[in-house]
Amino acid sequence: KLWDLTTRQVQKILSFGDIPALGLDISSDDTFCATGYGDGTVLVWDLKNKENSRSSLLNKTAVASIAISPGCELIAVATSPLGVCILNAQTLETLATYNVGNTWTVRFSPDGGLLFGGGWDYITRCWNVTNIRRWKVDEPAGTTIGFIGHQ
Repeated sequence: KLWDLTTRQVQKILSFGDIPALGLDISSDDTFCATGYGDGTVLVWDLKNKENSRSSLLNKTAVASIAISPGCELIAVATSPLGVCILNAQTLETLATYNVGNTWTVRFSPDGGLLFGGGWDYITRCWNVTNIRRWKVDEPAGTTIGFIGHQ
């Protein structure tokens, strides 16, 4: 739902049928938001017109979390069971996929150069996404930068 915080009224319900939105992020320029669904659908919504402007379906995966890069050019999608997909925010073309298994959360660094992802394996991974390249080619799961909980 899009809310007007000054009037506390709902402006628009952004709906995708009966499938619940599991992930959502708003662009830093407040022009669009991205939502992700349990069937693998990613929708981008134009916030000025309050309409869906583009969509993509990630095969055989459920979206758990979405993050839009600070420069609004990338959308990172945490999925289960695949891992992390990075999409072009304008076309929703898949630019990179990190097959690291169930990933439940993603977040960009403030400058947009790094992407962090975490999941049920208690590992937080970090990728350099400045040029959509991993830090080390021989580490397909990315560079592990820390652990949460037990190993």
